[in-house]
Amino acid sequence: MGSNDYQNLREEIMYSRKAQDRFTIFMYTSVATIIGFAIQFQSVYLFLLPLIITFPFSIKIADYRRTIANLAAYMIVFLENKDKSHWETDNYNIENDFGCKPKVKVSRNRFEVFIHSLNNYDSLLISLFCTSVFFYNKFISVNGSCGDWKDIVLLVISIIVCGVILTVSITYSRYQDLKSKRIEKWKIYKKNISKIK
Repeated sequence: MGSNDYQNLREEIMYSRKAQDRFTIFMYTSVATIIGFAIQFQSVYLFLLPLIITFPFSIKIADYRRTIANLAAYMIVFLENKDKSHWETDNYNIENDFGCKPKVKVSRNRFEVFIHSLNNYDSLLISLFCTSVFFYNKFISVNGSCGDWKDIVLLVISIIVCGVILTVSITYSRYQDLKSKRIEKWKIYKKNISKIK
């Protein structure tokens, strides 16, 4: 494998990052539109509609993150030790020295934590907001009808969806951990392949 393969994989990573950004922007736009309609028509049920968007989008965005981690790990194990370019290896080493698993803990300031949360938990935050508005208006508000069994079912489904989104978000927000696991798997694969040859 040569520099063409390395460049192709770098382009694939960039494509996945751009696709992830496009999905996120589309999700924000769609959710904002639905919330606007919910406010305009004063329909509390419309506040649950964004969950239909955030749920599959969070899974798709997580898949892009998994793909990026897998490609980066492959490049570290198979290509960068032979190539002059060591972008993924250097990036991985810097993150491990100063980020996720540091020998000397470097704490993030509040703004960095806030940005990290928005970047990795945006689907969850939107889903929790929409579920909370529904819950407040149907079960707590003075004007609320205290919800019938259909409202309870919708609330339970919304909470389950938020739980799944939380699990997906936590799992795939730890990019360096994903990359570390994939590096170990690729190293085992490389070792097994070299024994066969």
